[in-house]
Parts: sequence; C-alpha cells; structure tokens
Amino acid sequence: MGKRSPAPTQTHPESRRWLFANAVLDESSLELRIGGDRVDLEHKPFEVLRFLLQHAGEVVTKDELLAAVWPGRVLSDTVLAKSIGRLRKALGDKDETVIKTVHRYGYRLVAPVHVEVEHAPEPTRFDFGVGDRPVHRPLWSLVRRLGSGGHGEAWLGVHDKTREQRVFKFAVDEPSLAALKREVTLFRFLNDSLGAKARIVAILDWNFEQPPCFIESAYIAGGSLLDWAERSGGLDRVPLGVRIDVAAQIAEALGAVHSVGALHKDLKPSNVLVDPGANATPLIRLADFGSGGMLDPRKLEALGITRLGFTKTLTALNATSGGTPLYLAPELLAGQPPTVKADIYALGVVLYQLVAGNFRRPMAHGWERDIADELLAECINDAAQGDPERRLGDAAMLALRLRSLEEERERRRRERSTRERAQAVERAEAAAATSRAVADFLSKDLFSVVGAKPLRDLTARELLDAASAKLADRFDDMPLAAAQIHSALGNAFFNMQALDAAEKHFEEAVGIYERLEGPASIDVVANAARLVSVKTVLGKFDVLPRFRLVLRQAQAQLGSTGEVLDLVHALATAALVRGYWREAADHFGELVDASLSNGDATKVGNAQTYLAFCLMRLGELEQALALVSDAKTALTGALGPSQMPVALAQELRGRVLVEMSRFEEAESDLTASLEIIRAWSPEDRSPLVLSGELAIGVLRLRQRRFAEAVAILERVVDGIATWGWSAQRDESAEARMVLAEALEGAGRLRDAESQMRAALEVAQQAHGAQHPLLQQIRLSLARIHREAGDDGPARELLASIDKDVLRQLRPGHPLLVELRRLERASQVARGAGPAS
Repeated sequence: MGKRSPAPTQTHPESRRWLFANAVLDESSLELRIGGDRVDLEHKPFEVLRFLLQHAGEVVTKDELLAAVWPGRVLSDTVLAKSIGRLRKALGDKDETVIKTVHRYGYRLVAPVHVEVEHAPEPTRFDFGVGDRPVHRPLWSLVRRLGSGGHGEAWLGVHDKTREQRVFKFAVDEPSLAALKREVTLFRFLNDSLGAKARIVAILDWNFEQPPCFIESAYIAGGSLLDWAERSGGLDRVPLGVRIDVAAQIAEALGAVHSVGALHKDLKPSNVLVDPGANATPLIRLADFGSGGMLDPRKLEALGITRLGFTKTLTALNATSGGTPLYLAPELLAGQPPTVKADIYALGVVLYQLVAGNFRRPMAHGWERDIADELLAECINDAAQGDPERRLGDAAMLALRLRSLEEERERRRRERSTRERAQAVERAEAAAATSRAVADFLSKDLFSVVGAKPLRDLTARELLDAASAKLADRFDDMPLAAAQIHSALGNAFFNMQALDAAEKHFEEAVGIYERLEGPASIDVVANAARLVSVKTVLGKFDVLPRFRLVLRQAQAQLGSTGEVLDLVHALATAALVRGYWREAADHFGELVDASLSNGDATKVGNAQTYLAFCLMRLGELEQALALVSDAKTALTGALGPSQMPVALAQELRGRVLVEMSRFEEAESDLTASLEIIRAWSPEDRSPLVLSGELAIGVLRLRQRRFAEAVAILERVVDGIATWGWSAQRDESAEARMVLAEALEGAGRLRDAESQMRAALEVAQQAHGAQHPLLQQIRLSLARIHREAGDDGPARELLASIDKDVLRQLRPGHPLLVELRRLERASQVARGAGPAS
C-alpha cells in the first residue's frame, strides 16, 4: 500500500468567496451568484473572471489572460473577446462598470472587491514507491512507474508468484478519481455492447472503496504508439504500409466506439497502445477513456451499468473534459460541445502524423506538402477538415478507405488512362479543326463583316463589335474555337477599357471552357481571373462565391500554376475592393507563400504590400508594419530604390506609421515615396500622385494641422472624383470622408457635415450598403451630429450601421472603439432627456 505523506503543519489550501458589485463567486462550490440568484457560466469565462478578481484594480493584458486561461494554446483575441462578452452578459455589465476595456491592451476589473477566505483541510496524498502493494492486493508489487497526468498515476505491477503483469492506475485527487470511475463505466459499457469488437484495453478490477483508489488493467507490452515509434528507430523508419495499417486499426476501433454512442475525447498517440501480435504485426488497443463521454448516458441504465464518474447532464459532463491542444478540433477550442466529428478530427491529425512519419509534427497550414500520395492526402483532409460540417462523419468509413487504397489507386489509374487516351485523340482532332476555323475567321471573316463604310474608316471598336456579332453564328458547331476567340476579344475590349463588352466575352469563354474541359481547367481559370478583374472594376461582386469554388477546385487539381495564382490575385483584389478585408488578407497570404517558394523577390514584395494593406485596414498595425517593411526591402533589392513598386510600399509604410501616431517617421516615408511617384507620373492629377497627397493629407489631419489638411484634401477630392476605368465609379468617398474630418477638426461643422454626406452618397453608389467604409462614414457623420447637438440624426445613423460587416475587425479596432463610445454617449443622452 502507498505511504501517506505527513500532513503539512503550516500552510493549508484556501477557499475564497469574492464579493463584488452585486455578485458573489464561491471557489469552493464553483458558483457565481448575481443578486443572490445562481447564474450559469461556462468554464472559460468563469476562469477569466477568477483571474481578473485575483488582479482586481490592475490592468491585465490580453496575453496574460490567454496564458492563464488557455495555457499552451495559440489563440486569436476573438476567443478572449467572446469569453469577456459572455462574462459581461452574465454580470449584466453593459456599461463596463465592472470590467473595463483598456483600449488595445487588455481589461481591468474596476468594481470594489471584498474577499472572504476559508482554510480547507489538506487532501490526503500518497507517495508510491517500488515494492509497495496496492490496497487489497497483497500478492501484487509495484515495480515501475509508467507515468502520471490528469487522470491519475500509473504503475506496472507484478504478481509475486505467477509473475503476471498488470497496470495499476491510482487516483491522486478528486478529479482523477472521477476520471477513473468514468473510465470503468465506459469500459463496462463498451465491453458489454461490442464484445470482441471492442478493441480497447481491458480493465480487470478496481478499488473505489479505500484510498488509494485505483483501476487494474491488462498490461500491453508494446506500450504506446510513441514507444513503438521509438523502438523502431523513429516513426519514419516504419514501412508506410505498416503505418497505414495501424491508422486503419485505430479508425476501426474508434468507429466501433462511436457506433454504440460513446466518445473518446482525448485520442492521441500516447492513448493508443500497441500489442506486438504475430509476425511483428502491431495490434492496437485504445486506452485512457478518462475524458470519454456518452452521447446518450441513458444507454448505461439500459445495460444496468452504474453511472460512476458521470454527471446527470451531457453539458456538465462535457465541461469536465480536457484534451490535448494539438488534437483538439477547432470547434472545441471555440467552446462547442464534443461530438463524434471532434474525435474524427483527432484521428485525422494522428493519421497525418503517421503518414508524415513524425508524431511531433503539428498539422499546420500547408501540411499537404508533406503528403505525396493524393489518396492519403484526401483521407487526411476529409478527416481533419476545420469545418465540422465538411468533415468525415464515420471513422469506420475512413478505415475502409485506408484498407482499399491500392484498389482505388488502380481504379483511378485505369480510368485516367482510358480518359487520357480518348481525350488525346479528341484534342488532336479538335485542335486541328479549331486552328483551321480560327485562321479562317481572322483571315477572311473578320474583315468582311462590315460593309457600311470603307475598312480604312472603321475604328477598332467598330471592327470588334462587328466581329462579335458575327461570332454568335459562326462557331455553333465548334465551341473550342468560339471559346478561344471570345477570350481574345475579351482581352481586346479589356485593353480598350470597354468593360461591358469584355465582361460578356469572358463570361462566354468561361462557360464554354467549363462545358468542354470541366470546372477547373487551366483555360477556365485563366479566363475566370480576367472576368473577376473586369467585374471588380464594374462593382459586380455577386459572382464571388462561384469563383471561390472554381479556385478551390483548381488548387486541388492544378496546384499553384501561374493561372491559379492569377485567379487568387483577382479574387484577393475583388475581396479588398468589396471590403472583405480578412478574406483578401488570406488570399494575399497565399500569394506571399507561393512567391516565397518560387524565389521571386518582386512578386514576394508586391504580395507582401497588398497583404500589409489588408492588415492595416483590419487594424493589425504591428503585423502590417513588419510586413510592408520586408516588402520594401525585397523590392529595393530586386528593382533598385527608385522604382514605382518600392515607392508604393514606402507610401503604405508611411500610412501605417500615421495610424500608429509615429508621425516623424511617417512624414519621411510619405515625402520620399511621393518624390519617386512624381518622377514616374509627372501629371499632378494622376491617380498615384493624388494617392500620395491623400496620405500626406491624412498625416496632417492626425497631426491636428487642420488648415493644412483641408487645403491638401480639397485639392485631392477635386482630382480623384472621376477615378476608375472610364469613370466607371467615383472613387472619392474615402478622400471626402477624410476631408470632412479635417473640416470637423477646424471647427467648420456644417461644412464637415456637407462633405461627409457627399462621402456617404458616393460610397453608397460606388461600394454598396455593406462596405466597411460606408459604416465608417456613417459613424463619422453621427459624431459630427453629436458635436453639433443633433442627437436625433446621430442616433439614426448609429442604428443604421451594419455591425455584421464589422465582425472581421479586431475587438480593439479604432472604428469599433469609436462606435461603442458614441453608442454609450447616445444612451446617456436619451436617459438625461425628458420622459417621452
């Protein structure tokens, strides 16, 4: 039996009751009461509250809270913001009278706090040692400690006479005792429900009556998958076929667990044990169900199994589970309850590590590059999809796919070979016919379509329009030739800035190529990129979902070809113009990665500049500054210091520095960049020159040099009112908004209101009702009304702001901070006014 540690004589654990505002948090019962009523609060917000109470009155940074409540996990600020939001909702803290947000820094608990402390007795502990005997097991000796963790302390035990070996797992505290009880309950349930199909470690006996409590399990000599890999000289030294067989066994075992309504909830290599088996073929057993759960605990009652270690509700059960961050599904990190699909996500990560040959490798962005076999990559992708709606829902199906890889590979090979032979013949015949038809059209038909006036008097546009009309009937039976000519005409019209005509021809080309070659051929992708670019200039964004799908299919089929990257760039630009800044940032990030892998410094720098612009819009200024600084360095090294891409990167760097209030550095960058731009584009009203002057106008505004800002910005607004291809859109909304802010700073509120309303009208026409810029203009106009004492119009404008559009922004973004400030001011104004 384990030896009791002597009870401490001086220090005792403390149980505290925190009294603050009208709330009481009791650590002993883990209860939160508001006004005497118990309030249900999720685990993570509860822990956030405890940490804030422990540091009451202090400013606690976001990083400190993330490290305290989510140790070892890399999470975005959004997770913390959601927990703070739920906590405020529970406390009724609408006006931040309890928890104050410290802009761009963290949080501070500002309510007065009183603490009541009660000393609790020291819990009984056991120090186990070699030669000890478990209680009620006089013939068994502990010979080697196997490990410890949240579910207890495990020892290898040997029978004194038979030398039989077993594993004894001891409870060291109340949570580990609950885990052991849960493990026994789930073993009994799975053993009774599955019989021989239950590929789990057998629990042979247990003692929950007298401390130290334990469970007694069969000893699996091979140890865990980690031990097996180490004995093999490294996982990558094990033949791939053996690793796939192990993965299939795990999937089969997990599928059997799921088939009867149970969950493992902590699947990872250390919880999969290996039994050597015949011919050194490893046989696996799932172990450690201490975190496990039941989808319907009532099934235990149907089998007459006592619900040891289980709470009465599934919600309470889920709250007790832990899990290992590397294998946790994204929805669990977001606070969603465990499901079969969460287990399958962990299975997908284990499969990836087995195929990649490294149990230490996390499944990070770009993991596909580690997996050469397309079928295995598909299996991993389907099991470890980040979106649970798209994730594989049956572990047994994954096992079947892994067992039939060779058959599927041979089937695809035969199918592909047959298809390629047929396509080769068709392509040869079609190419010959298409070449003849296109040559005839260009040499004969193109110049015979117009008879109204002499050929020498025709404009290029008239000639192309006439050719377009003839094309509709000319190639009904030769679609490939028609697609090629539609694509050529689309390019011609695009270069002439005849965007409506270019759009029509690119649409025709994409449609024909899709019918002939499938949804994601190189021809489809190339013309789709041009079509997206045209539609972006025309302000037509309803087709974005269609071409996002084309991109995903093309990336899966073609990889990162030049045509695919062109489509990525087109979609990124469309998302940026539309105001989908987060989506644009993701796409430009793909371009940065692709350019880095290709070693093209110019493309790297340009992609980094675009990505930095998106991050600036999103308020992620530190990242934007680092990125655009790298871009300027890369472009200068590749092109020299006086080229236009270098100037544009330097201008953006200056703009970021303005937002960070580093005005002296910003002025240096903006002045230098504008000097280069003027050398390349000497016209005062050229778009690039006016963009540089706009940046300097914003700098003057932030420096509160309002008169200078107004003078610069009035000239800029006048110059850019007709920006865009053939004046397709008025691009002056942002400049008008900044001018209005400068007028506001100069005390010219009526002029500011007039200019801001003009900005609002232009933004609605040019960008649509859901663009973030439109929400920013409404907010600024509301502020101007508030300063002028016009509370009614200010409230209407605040109510018209589409907050869903702003969800892509970080919680500390200046726009969101200003919105909350004006909303609170509006609430105060309504409360102070006369009763209605």
